[in-house]
Amino acid sequence: MLVAALAATPGASAYRNPTPGAALVLQLSGMHRVEARRSGGVEVYRPRHAHGRLPAVLVGAAGGSGRAVGWSQAIAASGMTAVTGRGPAALAYVTAHAAALGIDPERICALGFARAAAWQLAAHGLTCNVVYYAPLAAGRLSPRITPLLVVKAGRDSSAGAIDRFASAARGVHADVRVTTYAAGARGFDVGRPTPRAKAVVKETLR
Repeated sequence: MLVAALAATPGASAYRNPTPGAALVLQLSGMHRVEARRSGGVEVYRPRHAHGRLPAVLVGAAGGSGRAVGWSQAIAASGMTAVTGRGPAALAYVTAHAAALGIDPERICALGFARAAAWQLAAHGLTCNVVYYAPLAAGRLSPRITPLLVVKAGRDSSAGAIDRFASAARGVHADVRVTTYAAGARGFDVGRPTPRAKAVVKETLR
């Protein structure tokens, strides 16, 4: 969804991330070595020695948290730019400063979590959306919705709302896909690194 392919890296099983990004269930060898800098109140992560404008992902998690750092490092290690920031203001900043940030303004996606991700459905200028654990309301659905991947944790209270949203999406042929971790609870992306949790994060990046 967020990148064309995610290549396996030899030696990843022995890798140890010394930063808060180690909280992410999926660890890519050397991901903590991506370039990170602060700009206008957001953190920007890019692949080392990258040149030109890259597709970007706006990571809607608290800056400095294990979730924000881990996802941003993994995104950058996968060949994209990651920007930590929440809501329309962060998107507006990224769009306005795309050239300086090395971002292709025509390829910006958003990754959000729980209720804080709701703004993404109405946002303009996004190429794709990913939401985790969000109790999405079918009333916000449009056939012209930005392509959306919804990640559902089977043991989370939002699971029923996600099922109803997905059913409504099928009814109007909206570009919505749901992937499920049936045994997962909310927060599994920074929880125990089970094979299924890792697979869902890989699918998100892909």
